Amino acid sequence: MPGLRSLKFRFPWRAGNRFRLLVDGRQFVPRIIGAIDAARDEVLIEMYLFESGAVATRVLDALCAAAARGVRVHVLLDDFGALGLEAEDRRRLYAAGAKLAYYNPLHTTKLLRNFFRDHRKLVVADGAVAFTGGAGITDEFDPPDRPYDAWRETMIEIRGPVVRDWQALFSDTWSRCDGAPLAPPEAEAA
Repeated sequence: MPGLRSLKFRFPWRAGNRFRLLVDGRQFVPRIIGAIDAARDEVLIEMYLFESGAVATRVLDALCAAAARGVRVHVLLDDFGALGLEAEDRRRLYAAGAKLAYYNPLHTTKLLRNFFRDHRKLVVADGAVAFTGGAGITDEFDPPDRPYDAWRETMIEIRGPVVRDWQALFSDTWSRCDGAPLAPPEAEAA
């Protein structure tokens, strides 16, 4: 894991970025799905909390459709945070051709290792748009039958050169979990 000093030089200040604040699931879930639907080359998802339900089904539908049209889909889940993702939903991703990896799989013999979790919440589409913040893929953020009971959360939609830095962070974590580095991005983000 790089230290703060090395990150300063690896991820320098970049001008030309645009940010949009997305408050609560009713705003950010459709924007994330829209970005997945619009992707032509690659979708990267790194998520702590991913639980089966209506929101997960919508996201999985979009990911499976993206993979079916030839988009490279990589999903990196925290093993503990994804305990609520049913086996059938995982099989859907594999069957569609998505790559699925887990951060720090839970161990019964190395109990202290289980405390190290990946809390990053990140979606990157085509190296052009990223979403990050505090939400997960769960009905708690956008409950279909009780919108008044949604968990309060915020995500940021990011466009511009800094998206490549988010892509690089994902790639680093993916290669530590999966063992295979991702192909480098083809072109600069818009």
